[in-house]
Amino acid sequence: MKKLILLLIAIWFIAQIGYAQFYAAYSLSDYYDISNWTQVPGSGSIDISGAPNNISFISGNSSFADNTYIEIAAPGAGVVSLSWSYTTNDWGP
Repeated sequence: MKKLILLLIAIWFIAQIGYAQFYAAYSLSDYYDISNWTQVPGSGSIDISGAPNNISFISGNSSFADNTYIEIAAPGAGVVSLSWSYTTNDWGP
């Protein structure tokens, strides 16, 4: 009887690990889908037509400081990484 209980506990534990890996692999990618982000274009614009591989932020042409960005609340603690680059005809980023 003890062996059966230990076997059931082991199966349950392995199932929980598998579920956690499945959840991390699929739910987070769904969570971070571009449709879930809030766009704040400021006086510029945001082109998400190439998402998730390419998102373009086009700044406004004004003489005052302005912000153009997208945002989403992280679903929990952890590390988020990304690669980015920029081009500009102005004096800096």
